[in-house]
Parts: sequence; C-alpha cells; structure tokens
Amino acid sequence: MARNDEAKIQASIVQWVRLVAPNCLIYAIANGGLRSKREAALLKWTGVQAGVPDLAIVSDGRACCLEVKKGKSRLSEAQASIIARLQEIGAGVAVVRSIDDAREAFEAWGIESKEAKP
Repeated sequence: MARNDEAKIQASIVQWVRLVAPNCLIYAIANGGLRSKREAALLKWTGVQAGVPDLAIVSDGRACCLEVKKGKSRLSEAQASIIARLQEIGAGVAVVRSIDDAREAFEAWGIESKEAKP
C-alpha cells in the first residue's frame, strides 16, 4: 500500500464522522510530515509530541482519539506509549483501519450517531 493510502482512510473517517455525528468535533493532529530542523524544533518546543494519535474527537465533554493505520501496519513505540497514557487518564482511544473500525469505536464509547443511538 502506498503512504497516501493511510491519508485516504483518515479522510474517509473524518468525512463519515462529520456526516453521521454532527455533534462531535473531529480534527486532525498534524504530527507527521517532513519538516526542516528549525521547524521541527519549533513544533517540539510548542508542544508537538511523537506518537500522538492522528485524530481527536470531542463529544459530550469527553476526548477520544483515533490512530489510523493501513493494512497490517503496527504502532510505533511512541504511539503505543502515548495510547497507554491516554487510556490511563480516561480518554477513549482506538486503532482503526477503516470506517467500520471507527464505527465500532464510536459504539464502544457510546457516541451517538445518525446510524445508531446507543
């Protein structure tokens, strides 16, 4: 799979959430990409942290996160560490590879959508 495939999955999940769960705020956390050393240092200084999930979701006063992966891709050590920390502090976190995975996460978190009302 090409690197762009993960971006396509992520974009389709964002579109799905905005369509079926308009009461949620979903946004991307732009941690990836090539940066100059200067820009990378500035981003780190201002709070960018390796391993933070790709998407944040806020619904009913709760924060949840989705880490988007393609195919059989695995979590990096930094991603696994951040996900564990987020879970420790009570955030909902899921690793997703499709809209169906995102749908299952929403159901598990009890987030209402136009598709299903928990």
